[in-house]
Amino acid sequence: MTAKREAPDGGGFAPLGDRPGVTVVVPVHGGPGSCETDPLGQVLDRIRDRVAPGEGIGVLVCTTTRAEGPEPPGVRILTVPGPVRPWELVRTGLAAAQGDVVLLARPGALPERAEIDGHVRVHETEHAAVTVGRVTVAAAADGPRPDGMRDRYAEALTSHRRDLLTAVGVGETRAPEELLHRMLQFGAALVPGPGTEVLQPAEDDGAEAGAQDLPGGRDPDLEHRVPWLPARRARPVRLWEVPFADAVVLAARASADEIRLTADLLLGGADRDLRLTLVGPWGARDRATADTVRLLREIYRYEPRVHMAEHVPAPVPGAPFRLSVPAGAEPVYDAVRALASAADERAAGLLVLPCGDRGSLRWERTAALARNRLAGGGKDGIAPPWTACVLDPGVALEEGPAWPADGPERVRAARREAKALRENAMRWERRIRALTRGRAARLLLGRSRPRPLSRRQR
Repeated sequence: MTAKREAPDGGGFAPLGDRPGVTVVVPVHGGPGSCETDPLGQVLDRIRDRVAPGEGIGVLVCTTTRAEGPEPPGVRILTVPGPVRPWELVRTGLAAAQGDVVLLARPGALPERAEIDGHVRVHETEHAAVTVGRVTVAAAADGPRPDGMRDRYAEALTSHRRDLLTAVGVGETRAPEELLHRMLQFGAALVPGPGTEVLQPAEDDGAEAGAQDLPGGRDPDLEHRVPWLPARRARPVRLWEVPFADAVVLAARASADEIRLTADLLLGGADRDLRLTLVGPWGARDRATADTVRLLREIYRYEPRVHMAEHVPAPVPGAPFRLSVPAGAEPVYDAVRALASAADERAAGLLVLPCGDRGSLRWERTAALARNRLAGGGKDGIAPPWTACVLDPGVALEEGPAWPADGPERVRAARREAKALRENAMRWERRIRALTRGRAARLLLGRSRPRPLSRRQR
């Protein structure tokens, strides 16, 4: 499983200085398959014309081609012995960059000085930002949809703080998606950068609707580590190393039937990419609890997704969402997908759905919780740019008939009527026993002696 990297509690990173240094990392893959005769020389010419290194801006070129002649001013050439995959060049450059702000640019789309300055301004105002530029994404409630920027990260002009890259272990990642996942789980925030256009849903052409699952283009090991990959989300019934949702059923003071109802609806839903923990006072020594524990363990003995705990455990490392639901609530068939979509539409770190007397369902984005630990200043444990929202229960829960205004009085009347009927039955039972002297009571009543009323029935 991916190593757990948590944001520090409070403080985060130190502010950038008055004139932060910038490193533009440019990977140049000149190995087999390159159609240019001198890719390194052409890239160096573009760097001189567009970036103009100097005055706090340096360029780090990572390449498999050995450079001929001296390095141009402001440019450092790092030769990586080949053959290597393209991402190995990128992560080597990101790990070796020395500037306070590190931009990742493609050789054919180098940034100009004004664009670089725009990225730096974002990092001066936004704590631990992942700046995504030159993409088009759909709009959420108060800005771009986080899943839109997340899915376009690999192709965008991006920038990061060097200490953030170091903290998440950029040199250990195997793809840009894993690097982004680590940064988000650490507490970084996706922020639109220069050249990013935010479209309203009606204008969105669906360009970021998801990656195509091309033959031979999948990386199963990466899919195990990054739950939100489109290729993986297209298979929601599979089990993976890191679950998409870490579900918790709050089972205190609930019956075994209520616990089983909620757990089975989650386990058998449309999205089964989850881990489920039943939380309750399982260590209690009363007979009812012991019977409930024994029954639940028998039921879920061969279900690898189900675990039991006496206290709510820490979220599964790497899982992007935590679902907490009271026992007895009835999630709909596609509850997990509906909640994830609603959270992305609202750029929400927390969704709350009332469950009546049972409490409430909570859908938490673990990246938002980490953001609050890193940057602070959050409300309900959720720090900007994430939000907290209360939704209608029908988004993810089965809705029963509306509770009538006179419902409580009708319930009390029904209980009084039931008590009167039980007392009347007891009187007739005593009369029959008295008249038959007990000889025919068992044949007439079906049992040998009358059962007294329980405390609840009284």
